[in-house]
Amino acid sequence: MGVLLERFDEHDGPVRGVDFHKVQPLIVSGGDDYKIKVWDYKLRRCLFTLLGHLDYIRTVQFHNEYPWIVSSMVCRENLEYF
Repeated sequence: MGVLLERFDEHDGPVRGVDFHKVQPLIVSGGDDYKIKVWDYKLRRCLFTLLGHLDYIRTVQFHNEYPWIVSSMVCRENLEYF
């Protein structure tokens, strides 16, 4: 059985997507509150929140090469990046 190491709870609803940065101590999350949050897991806090989505966020991911965050939403036909 796993042990809870930390809880990040600034989202206003379920979180649907999470990704860990490959080099930096960062986590990106997105969920039903239409927000993307970037967390520093060493500092144990949210660094900033990205707004602008018009629907639930399903997936979030750090781009492998560029300093982008890619996301997708429910009921939308487009892919967005920040």
